[in-house]
Amino acid sequence: MLLSILVALSFSQAELTIEEQTECVSNLEFCQAQVGSLVSALTQEEYPAAQGTFTTCEPGLIQEMGVWWEERLSDLSAYDLYVCNDIIPYWAILMPDGTYRSTCVAFSNDLEGACPSDEIYCSLLLDDVTPVYGYAGNILQALTQALETTTYTHPWCPKGSCAPINDWLASQMELEGISSEEAGKICTYGESDKDQYYYIVDTDTVVNTCVVSGDTWDIECNADAGRVCAAISEGMNVVGWPRQQARFIAEALTMPSFSHPQCKTA
Repeated sequence: MLLSILVALSFSQAELTIEEQTECVSNLEFCQAQVGSLVSALTQEEYPAAQGTFTTCEPGLIQEMGVWWEERLSDLSAYDLYVCNDIIPYWAILMPDGTYRSTCVAFSNDLEGACPSDEIYCSLLLDDVTPVYGYAGNILQALTQALETTTYTHPWCPKGSCAPINDWLASQMELEGISSEEAGKICTYGESDKDQYYYIVDTDTVVNTCVVSGDTWDIECNADAGRVCAAISEGMNVVGWPRQQARFIAEALTMPSFSHPQCKTA
């Protein structure tokens, strides 16, 4: 019955291949994702998935770090580090393509100045309470942590960066056959318009897996060309339990594109 519905729907805007129909017979969860996306295609405009983005600094806002900072960050002399004088200043690294990428580490010469930790990574909690910009040693440690990541962005960046998933969620991924190394490449932006899981391919590429993330399993999930929901409850697309999400991520990682088979990219 379900296959016949899919075959009928395949003549609509979103057409299923024979391979996808065959997969649907043997994989119920995959089939649910197909149904959700196809129904969505009949009722609303679809939006393909876009790759993950990086925060970059306008060249006109870039300035040299200065001799004082050069001396204190000499351990990082192999990297082309600069200061971006944006609304909230931060440390940036010059990339091979000529862009200045944010490391997400906050910058200020007022080392004990209050730092907006909900916008950018602040390197020190003064008295374990107040986030401040931090002393040179704190900045060195924070920049080292950022530059050790594949994307040169601090792993605890609160905004504008794809942050690695936590250890518990990574363990759920591993229960579905994803290696710890691969789980370490899965990240989320934590933003309402980027609520899918992403996969860090290399320094310059963050792929959208299209699998929607979420902590509440039964919350309604909008299925679209770039959004694959991991479960259906009472006929409604829902985010699904972490293990269900992980199962869909595992499916995505078997693809050359690292995106779920139902995903359509821009």
